[in-house]
Amino acid sequence: MTTSFFSLLRVCAFFMLAGCLQAQFSSVFFEEFNGPTLSSEWEETTPGTYQFDGDATNLTGNRVYIRTAASDFIDHDFSMMVQFTLPESGGANQSMFVGFGSGLPDGSFFHEPHTAIYFRATAPDFSGEKLLYDISASAGTHQESSNLLNPGGGTHMVVLTRIGDTFTMEFDANALVEGSSVELTQSFSVADTLDFLDATNSYLFLGTGGSGVSIDVAAVALSAVPEPSTYAMMAGLVVLGAAGWHRRRRQALAAA
Repeated sequence: MTTSFFSLLRVCAFFMLAGCLQAQFSSVFFEEFNGPTLSSEWEETTPGTYQFDGDATNLTGNRVYIRTAASDFIDHDFSMMVQFTLPESGGANQSMFVGFGSGLPDGSFFHEPHTAIYFRATAPDFSGEKLLYDISASAGTHQESSNLLNPGGGTHMVVLTRIGDTFTMEFDANALVEGSSVELTQSFSVADTLDFLDATNSYLFLGTGGSGVSIDVAAVALSAVPEPSTYAMMAGLVVLGAAGWHRRRRQALAAA
């Protein structure tokens, strides 16, 4: 699909604060997947597995990933927002992954990411968990949560934020549609939970299983030297991103 005006509005909202206060951040970048290749801040873990044409579409039917070119996000405070669209059907073959870690597939575990913490969202007709988080300290080792909620098909947003020792994963945060909330927030201690990550394997990544899932946009802001004022700005980025996303959902609902 083509990036809409409201997608651009949401991205602008997410980066408005960072743009105005650029000096507080060591890097601010986003990817709209307009193609034909990724921008220099991103890479496919297996080259040639995605098509970039206004969104990112999996060409293989396997679980494959896109990650940041930089591998040292464990040394930074950061916020990443990813918008994607799940199909209404397709079961386990239509899945979305957003996480922090290696961004590499585990051949011993359905090619899900290993050495990482991540959300997995699946098409609503899947008979198993529709949304869960997984903590994988190494290949072959996975600690999956129980089912967290059923997000359903359509457009969704994940925000990952690390501020000091707190790593937070948000799914559709603050997104109320017709009075029904599907929001979810999970927080973890970096020191206690993510001690398997270091400067060589702490990428930010996203990926899909199946061609029916589209990745619409990804956005990242990070700080090299955390300051109290930076914490407030990072939180502001999340709020702005959620507000823009909420507006887009209301517009889509009104047009339906």
